[in-house]
Amino acid sequence: MAKQNHGIATKLAMTAASALAGVIGTKLVNGAWGVVFGEQAPTSKVQKDNDKALKEEMKRAKKQGASKQEIRAMESSYDALPVWKISLYTVLSGAVIAALQLAAQRGAERGADRLAHRRPPMNRG
Repeated sequence: MAKQNHGIATKLAMTAASALAGVIGTKLVNGAWGVVFGEQAPTSKVQKDNDKALKEEMKRAKKQGASKQEIRAMESSYDALPVWKISLYTVLSGAVIAALQLAAQRGAERGADRLAHRRPPMNRG
């Protein structure tokens, strides 16, 4: 495939479309994960939230007089997730987001090129 020389408008449109597709793809994958598995998708945000909740729970248990063994035995609900679910989410989200970004870039490229390089109407007269 020959390398094309794109104008700045085309490059900006492709970048914006790719970024928007990434956001939409993430929301789509996370929503589908919730429908299929009935739980939150195992994202880094969910992991951080679970770690924060675990620290709060450990503090509360310490204030209530729990033993050190009981506190050490507490674990995050994220840690209980099977590895295959985390791997599946990583692969699916990466593939879906990459495909959507590629489609958005190509669509934006074609649309911007059509707008930028339109031929003027023929002079009939």
